[in-house]
Amino acid sequence: MQEYFDRIQQTGAYKGGYIVLNQPAKTILDGWGNPLNMVRKEILTTNPLANSKLLSKANQIIVWSSGANGKNEYGGGDDVVLPHLSKQ
Repeated sequence: MQEYFDRIQQTGAYKGGYIVLNQPAKTILDGWGNPLNMVRKEILTTNPLANSKLLSKANQIIVWSSGANGKNEYGGGDDVVLPHLSKQ
């Protein structure tokens, strides 16, 4: 988990305040205090609500924020899709 937190802290989404890491509780929240959505890509491909922003990601685990409105729009609306977090 710490390695994942470390990689998240390198992203523009974290630096821009769109992601908040609550390390004592080991939860990952968006900038509005809501839990991030995390789904395996293979599951999203069968969901008719999944936006092309989610489906076009190369990673196998897709992570996105529900945005300011707090409503999961599966990558649409004001949702913020996180970039691919590759190992360095």
